[in-house]
Amino acid sequence: KKKKKKKHMLIANPMLDTVFKYLLEDKEIAKGILSLLTGLPITHIELKPTELVFEKDVEKAFEKYLNLEELTTKQKSEVKKRLAVYRFDFKAIIKEEGRPPKVILIEVQKSGVLSQVGRFREYLGENFKKKESITNNEGETIDAYLEIICIYFLNIKLQDIPVAIMKRDNKFIDLETSQEVILSENYDPFVKLLNHTSIFIQIPLLSEEKDTQLRRLFDIFNQNKKIANDTLELGYGLEEIHDELIKRIMQRLSRALQDDDMKRIMSYQAELDEFLNENAEARKELKLEILEKDKTIEEKDKAIE
Repeated sequence: KKKKKKKHMLIANPMLDTVFKYLLEDKEIAKGILSLLTGLPITHIELKPTELVFEKDVEKAFEKYLNLEELTTKQKSEVKKRLAVYRFDFKAIIKEEGRPPKVILIEVQKSGVLSQVGRFREYLGENFKKKESITNNEGETIDAYLEIICIYFLNIKLQDIPVAIMKRDNKFIDLETSQEVILSENYDPFVKLLNHTSIFIQIPLLSEEKDTQLRRLFDIFNQNKKIANDTLELGYGLEEIHDELIKRIMQRLSRALQDDDMKRIMSYQAELDEFLNENAEARKELKLEILEKDKTIEEKDKAIE
């Protein structure tokens, strides 16, 4: 008997910026993904106004794309806006059993270029400085500093970190005994607000295993599912749709492929990513070359001495 071919559903690649943004604009999807990642019972989520960030390398790429004759001035402006680097800040309400609701800030960023670490630090610093409008337990509206959780979607491998999805949490150590200090939930906000939790997702390290809800969810981001050499589309087995959250994500990513404007932007985004990665590699090689030259000069100087 001939084996039946597995049926696949084509979805837009969620690691393209414009698709990533489109995906997280669905509140239920964002709430589901962030709840699973943080392990927190998020009851309500609000996407704050998305900020656009333009960098030198991105501007160079725009110069190349914005010369396309078939685009009108309005279309060029739209392409530039949608190819920019996006920052996603979510204000989330957490309701844990037996505790009053609390509001936290979840910062989500995505990158395929390690050189952007400065941008990540700047964003984090800005959020630490900001106060947010919240309703306290007495029903009053006040401005307050919020606890922050940072989530990084990385389309690159981090050096010497072999874990696909990793959490760096707040831990406190008694330096006299070297023992971890276990604090109650109500420990002083002075300490709480000067620390933050970070979650790192290395997309290239995502496993093919689907034995947990987290692995099944992030299999959607797995770049090994690309159709041939096409970076725009991924093929996802219909038998792999296990729950309502994954089903909702799949339907939204499938709809993105039906939008001609979205597909055009995705195509530009794929080229832009290639441009940025090539420039990052070039900078890396140049840096290594300079270090090697410095080492040679240093060795010659020592020989002369």
